[in-house]
Amino acid sequence: MLSKETYEKLIAYIKKNYNHDACDYTSERSYGNYDDVFWDGYSCGESNTLYEIAELLGVENQLHGE
Repeated sequence: MLSKETYEKLIAYIKKNYNHDACDYTSERSYGNYDDVFWDGYSCGESNTLYEIAELLGVENQLHGE
């Protein structure tokens, strides 16, 4: 079980680093900007992972300001 301090740090990290828009990137966004394609994929993967962790903790609704 997580300590309250660790839980709060984890939630703060997720809120700080989760980027909903990163999951909406399309190939058109990166067209002609090939140096940035890796970063787009990384950002999307990171945000998807953070969202899944938030779901496991039951706080995913806090990521959208609901």
